[in-house]
Amino acid sequence: MSIAPLFAVCGSLLCGVPVLAAVHPQHVTLAEAEWNADSRALEVALRITPAQLEQVVERHAGRSVDLDAETSGDAVAAWVRSAFVVTPPDADPTDDKPAAPVRLNYVGKEVGISVAWVYFEAPLPNGWEDVTVANRVRLAIEPEQHNTLILSVTRPAPGDAAPNAEGADGKPRKERASYTFDRRRPSHVLRSKDLKPLKQPVTPSSATAPTDAGDDLPASRR
Repeated sequence: MSIAPLFAVCGSLLCGVPVLAAVHPQHVTLAEAEWNADSRALEVALRITPAQLEQVVERHAGRSVDLDAETSGDAVAAWVRSAFVVTPPDADPTDDKPAAPVRLNYVGKEVGISVAWVYFEAPLPNGWEDVTVANRVRLAIEPEQHNTLILSVTRPAPGDAAPNAEGADGKPRKERASYTFDRRRPSHVLRSKDLKPLKQPVTPSSATAPTDAGDDLPASRR
């Protein structure tokens, strides 16, 4: 996974996603997730403000953390593993043992003046479908917090079993789904039926991130 946001053709996965004015922009985070069929992993880029990232990382670590320091990576990784939990479906529902979450692979972070990105992967050898995602970022701190996850999957053409097959127009069939997390619903099950073709707007259930998702990032990454 490269350290860059997983932006869509129009500059960001937010293209076509309406913003609800009722949600304060400081109470929203965005996670862009792309399924990598080759590595069998969900690649995630989490967008949050630097001040909020520092707040939650220090709160989890129980100490002061300088995000600009190279040594801060361990603290950020520990926090994101507690705040963003990915659990595969239970392989044996008869054993009375709940399925264990996967251990996220921390990739890195970019911290700017007004925007920070945290990059990580969730290894899912059996695929992404029916996986449960709990996005608890800032839910314990902010009652009005809303976290949006936009899932991007390249779908095979009808009748083609290859994971990276091309459609009738010779181009990969990329589809997306959107999920919103809050205190009332901190987790979602990722399902194939939620995916929509890229040309159709992706509409989350309640709230989305602000439209300036590319702000404070290098031009090459927008």
